[in-house]
Amino acid sequence: MNNRIFHPIGQGAFYSEKLNGLNIVYDCGSTSPKYGKKIVTNAYKTSDVIDILFISHFDNDHISLIPSLINSVSKIKVVVLPFLHDEEKKILANFYRIFGLDFYKIITEPNSFFGEDTKIIEINNNEESS
Repeated sequence: MNNRIFHPIGQGAFYSEKLNGLNIVYDCGSTSPKYGKKIVTNAYKTSDVIDILFISHFDNDHISLIPSLINSVSKIKVVVLPFLHDEEKKILANFYRIFGLDFYKIITEPNSFFGEDTKIIEINNNEESS
């Protein structure tokens, strides 16, 4: 059975889908972290596996609850990240630091953030090959 859920996260994005036996998540963030954390925690059992997590972009309301998601499931197999130049990663990571939000590793060191068992796919920029 295929099932798609637009989780009532408030301002932000957290969508999940069960499609042909795969658990897929699209973004996981909210501007209301306390409320959003409950939604994420209740969406999965600790034995669940997320097959693919797609991150559309690195705005707070799209990534802020990813640590809660990681703690709510047994594993995230694959994470697909949007393309950013190295300079953009540094600027964005430091921007979040100014506001006391620690998203440095998810932006600059996703392998370390998600762990060795998670495959990280960063979308390539095709400008150089054109």
